[in-house]
Amino acid sequence: MKILYALALLVPLVSFGGEGGGVVTDLSVLTTENLVFFRVAGRVKETPRCNEEEMFAINTSTIGGQEQLKLLLLAFEKKYPVKVTGLNTCPGFWKVENVKEITVSAND
Repeated sequence: MKILYALALLVPLVSFGGEGGGVVTDLSVLTTENLVFFRVAGRVKETPRCNEEEMFAINTSTIGGQEQLKLLLLAFEKKYPVKVTGLNTCPGFWKVENVKEITVSAND
């Protein structure tokens, strides 16, 4: 039994990022930080404590972030609902969560 307890202590805790969904309601661009902040209409669930604003951030200095921004702008323009999954981290001292994945649904 002691061996099982010791092994359990060695297993890292899994932390999942926040999730939100709905149409994009707010967009904010920070050119000094290469970040785009946005908010969705639905409530953000399971978000880290640092995400006090219940918003998400896209890092546009990466290829992946640039592609996420293109998808987000399309969804914003067409009022398509999005599903956002966060990384469970916040960029620097900003009170928003980094984006892991954005999914757009044109059929809803």
